[in-house]
Amino acid sequence: MQPTANAEGMDMVNEQVGEIRRFDRQDLRDFYFVAVLIILLILAVYKVAYPYLFSSIIRPESLLTAEDFSDSGSLQKFFSSDVLFYLLLVNLMTSLVAVIGLVFYRQVWLETWIGIDFQSLLILWGLGAIGFFIITILKFIGIRIVAYLFDLRRLEFAHFFYLLRLVVLGITGFVLIIAFFLVNEFSSAKEAIGISLSVFFWVYIIGVFGLFIIMMNRLSFKKYHLFTYLCIAELVPFLIMAKWVMVLGQ
Repeated sequence: MQPTANAEGMDMVNEQVGEIRRFDRQDLRDFYFVAVLIILLILAVYKVAYPYLFSSIIRPESLLTAEDFSDSGSLQKFFSSDVLFYLLLVNLMTSLVAVIGLVFYRQVWLETWIGIDFQSLLILWGLGAIGFFIITILKFIGIRIVAYLFDLRRLEFAHFFYLLRLVVLGITGFVLIIAFFLVNEFSSAKEAIGISLSVFFWVYIIGVFGLFIIMMNRLSFKKYHLFTYLCIAELVPFLIMAKWVMVLGQ
């Protein structure tokens, strides 16, 4: 009787492992690449509808030239259809990365409250994009309030879109890395996501420091006030969010 019981136990374990493997290889991967396809289609529509803004926002060299900090900067209307459409696209990418992170780091929680199947992941992705979109708008409003308190005029536009470019490049890297590991090295995907998060954390901190250097050179403003402004507007909120992500990843 004992060998039979052990055999049945092993069969149950193998069946459960097989179900997890099928989920990992099918539902998650199907959801991810369907979402990527949807993002690419929306991106193509955006490129046709707003070609100038599209080309001006995505250029990596803008992180070095900081052209938005000039008086002729083109990004001066935040609540316009082209900018809001772009933010929605960025947050679709951000939500996709967040959903994949939850699947790997909070799988039990998702299974308990939402479910981990193709349809549930799509719904979670859409709700997450809306949530990130609202957070992005609130962040810009917060930057505008802090910039007003520090008498930085309309510099909040340049500040926001400078770091948004950095976020876009980072999220794009996330999307490509996750795609590679889902297809080729699924067992290493969780570790790759963790390493990518650490890299993004330091890249963003360096980006904030670069923003400080640019503002220091472009503005006749005391360094202490600029540093205080960036701490309130960027560093403190970012560190709080980073701490929250670390807690979820434990």
